Amino acid sequence: MRNIDLIVIHRNENGHTGAELKINAPNEYHLFVRRDGTVDITLAFELRGAHAIGVNHNSIGVAVHGCFIDPPPGRSYLNMRPTQQQLDALEMLVGGLKWWLGKDLYLAGHTEIPKASADPAKVCPGRHLDMHRLRAVTKSKPWPGSTPQKL
Repeated sequence: MRNIDLIVIHRNENGHTGAELKINAPNEYHLFVRRDGTVDITLAFELRGAHAIGVNHNSIGVAVHGCFIDPPPGRSYLNMRPTQQQLDALEMLVGGLKWWLGKDLYLAGHTEIPKASADPAKVCPGRHLDMHRLRAVTKSKPWPGSTPQKL
């Protein structure tokens, strides 16, 4: 088993379900949280994902269906806010992973981790998925050296 000490939260606005992610992005995320809170395993935990540059070797990537950023002027996005079912699922996931691995885990949004994205302008998961709150309710610490998201 890999030495996992970090959970990285992502947004996934393209609407692929967990099963489709296995086909369309087979080596990215380990877990996918649907709008109804259902969680799909999309990559075995012992395998290294390809979701956050520099931390793939020690992290589990969790994609949450939705686009949690503000749209540019004149545009609108569907699913801008996570559902309560998604938030509940994330809380249970983080708690369950901490229990399963038998240790505290760091918790970070993708672009809170310096240089974890090839796109320096990217914001992921976005301000509408409140990482501060998620860390507080799961009693998790931010990744050392990370820049907490702006709300």
